Amino acid sequence: MVGLLLAPALVSPAPPSHSLPLEGGGLGWGCCGGLVADLTAQSEAALAVGGLVNAPRSFTLAELKALPWTTRDATLETAHGPARATWLGVALWTLLDHVGGVAFSPTEFARHKVTFIARDGRAITLSLAEIAPGGGANALVAWSRDGQPFDPARGLRLVVPGDPRNRDLAGVVEIEVH
Repeated sequence: MVGLLLAPALVSPAPPSHSLPLEGGGLGWGCCGGLVADLTAQSEAALAVGGLVNAPRSFTLAELKALPWTTRDATLETAHGPARATWLGVALWTLLDHVGGVAFSPTEFARHKVTFIARDGRAITLSLAEIAPGGGANALVAWSRDGQPFDPARGLRLVVPGDPRNRDLAGVVEIEVH
């Protein structure tokens, strides 16, 4: 068996411009028949979490997947009618714990909001009180639906199971606590 060792200095974080991107990252063949290392899915930030948190930061998809994950069954209203699915991702409160928590006491949760911003500029805002443990909204930042991972170019999805206002958002790239 032949092993392949790629020295970090020899691997570009982005594939050559004439190469097709490799879904999910990793090694693959470029258009010119040469082996290309595509590290974009592992090295680019997938989600930034900031605002009134104790340690704002960005996460790569690999870092998000390394956090404690969960699944949620949810039916979302779509343009084509209800869509029931099982979503895999990280609970929003778990994600906030991994940025040092929010920068204020639990007695102030009702005064603060969390805004989710998509790559295309769309945004959804939830009350911090409703996403806090016991608040009723089991919000999830998902990277998979029914066992199928999302295309990294499309981003993550906010899923709020059972939300009567059907607040969910595809392409989430930023979470801001304010």
